[in-house]
Amino acid sequence: MLRLGRIPSSLPKLAGTMALAVFLAGCQYQSADDLLFKPVVTPDNAPETYGTQFSCRGFQGPGYKGTAAGQYFDFGVTRNFSRVGCFKTQSDCQAFLNYMSGFIDQVVYSRCQPVRV
Repeated sequence: MLRLGRIPSSLPKLAGTMALAVFLAGCQYQSADDLLFKPVVTPDNAPETYGTQFSCRGFQGPGYKGTAAGQYFDFGVTRNFSRVGCFKTQSDCQAFLNYMSGFIDQVVYSRCQPVRV
């Protein structure tokens, strides 16, 4: 004869932990479409600063000039890469350098220099 007794006190905790784990795993889900059709970050699609508010050609006032330069490897061929932008604050300049370093395999030069009027 099967006798039903009290539920062990650890069972609700275990069930709650399992439910939370399943929920969090669902948040991490990536479909094949995400992996196949997401843009690939390459130096060919790195943003340009020319013609934007960050172009040094029309930059007005004091600020910082950020230069990121280096090389990236493209199927056994080493190619040069560089971008320059001018920014009002040093933190914006540093953010630009950090972002651009993601396109460069070997960073040769990465610097923010003050720009005077």
